[in-house]
Amino acid sequence: MPTVLAPSPKIESPVAHSSRKRNIARSALEVILFLIAGVLLLEFLFNLAGVGNEEYLDIEPKSGWTLMPERTIVFRKEGYSKTTSNSFGFRGAAYSKIKPPGVYRIAALGDSFTEGLQVDEENTFCNVLERELNKNAAPGRKFEVLNFGVSHYNLAQEYIRMKELAMDFHPDLVIMEARPNSIMMLGPTRESGLFNARPSSTLLPDGSLFIDRSLQQKWLGSKDGRRVKSSSWLRRNSRIWGIIGKSWEQVNEDFPREFKRTISSWTNNNSVVSTKSKDPGENASTSQPDEATKYLGRLAIKIFQESQEECRKNNCQFCVLYMMMQPWFYRPQEHLIYQEAAKTVPFDLIDLNAKDVRKNTPPDYFLDYHPSRRGHQFIAEQIQSYMKAKGIVRSTDSR
Repeated sequence: MPTVLAPSPKIESPVAHSSRKRNIARSALEVILFLIAGVLLLEFLFNLAGVGNEEYLDIEPKSGWTLMPERTIVFRKEGYSKTTSNSFGFRGAAYSKIKPPGVYRIAALGDSFTEGLQVDEENTFCNVLERELNKNAAPGRKFEVLNFGVSHYNLAQEYIRMKELAMDFHPDLVIMEARPNSIMMLGPTRESGLFNARPSSTLLPDGSLFIDRSLQQKWLGSKDGRRVKSSSWLRRNSRIWGIIGKSWEQVNEDFPREFKRTISSWTNNNSVVSTKSKDPGENASTSQPDEATKYLGRLAIKIFQESQEECRKNNCQFCVLYMMMQPWFYRPQEHLIYQEAAKTVPFDLIDLNAKDVRKNTPPDYFLDYHPSRRGHQFIAEQIQSYMKAKGIVRSTDSR
């Protein structure tokens, strides 16, 4: 039989093998460069369109969270605004911490109602108030109104922000904003994501105020907390990541379910306020607060006392601005607590829920839940009236 010879294997030359490897490397590099170019183009387009700027809060160890410094924010949830936070992490001009001679400084502390992202920066009550005061200021005198408001803050966080930041600017007047349901917000919260980093406050048996950070630290050590901390640079600088991070925050269920069940049990068994009034501003003396309301009311009063004491130590005046909300948010029990506290502590109360104030409210005061441009103007007018009544705006402050 004839012998069948097997075909000899082809041996690739070193030159051909090296060439093929270079082609693969070149193709991989082209894909990587294409992806980088695509990401950069997408970032540019998102930045141009103002997309991906909705995530603007970052971890702050003392108060829980704050505005990212020098961050462009485009807000569309209710109303519309485009603004850039200053280097200190709040809205408005980055005034020097050293107060110039002849300047009267006002520090406004609050939540989203003070922050005012629903309107352009120039239309917030802080900016309106500053413009109106300076319009008639006497020669050599100037007013500066600093907006320290941060979304979702409660009264305890406002107190912390006052001590840790606002006092560094040497204000002459501190306005602490409270809104209907602000007492309830001192209790456990159902909020998730970054808002689990909220420090909680409580009254010790001796009546002193204690800031508890155990739940805050628990969240910061959780998977979601670690993700927020580790992605800080991307959250500040990437619009794409901003969209991804915001979506992840909404669906994240990592925080312990046992804690969520505890919150649910607490809020169901201790309804803070259940009585609503169809006539905001009415005397609420006939409504008896339940035990949860009484305790949280005492906690709020203690925070006001501590805030006022902090202001005394820093030679500035203190007042509380009780903000107005839609009538169905009004709580007569809470209103009564503020009214009584203002008399017994005592402190000045700018009460926008008072009957004589609400009857003069412009019909277009609200957007949805928050004040409109006209609403902010009305708030500024009420604060200016208070300042005139207290002699802060003097008769000499007119040209």
